Amino acid sequence: NVAATAGNTQATVTWDPVVGAADYYITISDSPGGPAIAGTGTTSGMSYTITGLTNGTTYYFRVQAASPVGAWSAYSDETSTTLQTALPLAPSFTTVTVGINGQIVLGWTAVAGATNYNLYRRTATTAYALVNSPITNAYTDTGLTNGTRYYYVVEAVNIAGTGASSGETSAVPVDTTPPTGTITIDGGAVNTTNTLVNLTLTCTDDTACAEMEFSNDSGTWSIAEPFATSKSWTISGGKAVNPVYVRFRDTLGNLSTAFSSSIIFQHTLSVQITGSGTVNSNTSFTCGSSSCSNPFDYGTVITLFATTSDPTALFDRWTGDCSGNGNCQVTMDNNRSVTAVFVTQKPFKINGVYYDDLQSAYNDVADGGEIHALIGTTHPSQMASLLPCQLTLQKRSPLLVGIHPTMGPVLEILSFKEG
Repeated sequence: NVAATAGNTQATVTWDPVVGAADYYITISDSPGGPAIAGTGTTSGMSYTITGLTNGTTYYFRVQAASPVGAWSAYSDETSTTLQTALPLAPSFTTVTVGINGQIVLGWTAVAGATNYNLYRRTATTAYALVNSPITNAYTDTGLTNGTRYYYVVEAVNIAGTGASSGETSAVPVDTTPPTGTITIDGGAVNTTNTLVNLTLTCTDDTACAEMEFSNDSGTWSIAEPFATSKSWTISGGKAVNPVYVRFRDTLGNLSTAFSSSIIFQHTLSVQITGSGTVNSNTSFTCGSSSCSNPFDYGTVITLFATTSDPTALFDRWTGDCSGNGNCQVTMDNNRSVTAVFVTQKPFKINGVYYDDLQSAYNDVADGGEIHALIGTTHPSQMASLLPCQLTLQKRSPLLVGIHPTMGPVLEILSFKEG
């Protein structure tokens, strides 16, 4: 008398004892009278359990008895059983975690024999609907609306069907993504001569931008203030390139990284000219009028040269941020102002003493003395030539050189000295 009892992926075969039998040979097949399959084996007991079977499949069993000397009896009548399993147990939620923006991460107990799980979700205003059927005991629900509470249940599924639902759990996803934005200084200008600049700001966020804060060094930040699209701000101005940093905070408190923009700070060089002359520089800046100005990047070193093409003019000195009568050098770490002073040069000189006219110089020069004359004066009584150079006249004893028809004797009292 042979009987078979189904279990979960296994079956147990039992039989009545046979007098004189030493062993029993159990044959298993998946078709009536079919060939033996894996699981067939021998035992000396009155029962035999075959594992590794497939639930939902019908299996067929026969048993033979063997004597101590190895003689086998005929097969018993064949018996069969279909492996049926009970519905799976209800899982229990173990973790419900709010993930990154718009996500909830769920985990539950694994149920023995489950082939997959059905996860359902609802809100306060909607009915439960199937979200997914994962084969593992965890799932990340995405695409949710931040600030909305979501409710979940989960069921285990096996070959027999769907088991009971778990208890309900819930969570509210939140926005954990910080805002993004931009900052522009003075409409995108490259440089400025004013430490007070105007900032243009943009901010984008999944909820809403609430606050902003600023810094000139990304280390020390201003007090947070309500977000606005423009802001007046004072840059440090103590260096050539001046960055401005901004951070944005949304209504959920998520703080962005720092966004920045830079502008080059410049100081102004003012040049005034007194008299007749020109001021050139080691840059493209040139001043040929009475007053000029030009901005330069912070820290730029400017060298100024005073020149004149007027032979009656002489560069005398610098005043303001330069002094003396050499080249003027200024560092543009502040606004700078200089004046180039040019004076009118008297055309005649005796031993360092200047004279306005030739007669005065002649009256004072000793016999054989020299008068240095500047050629190029525009005064008709002094010199006719306009060549910008000098010549030396030497006083001599009067020499009769001719008789003028109306004026009488012509005397030479000055002569050109070679060199």
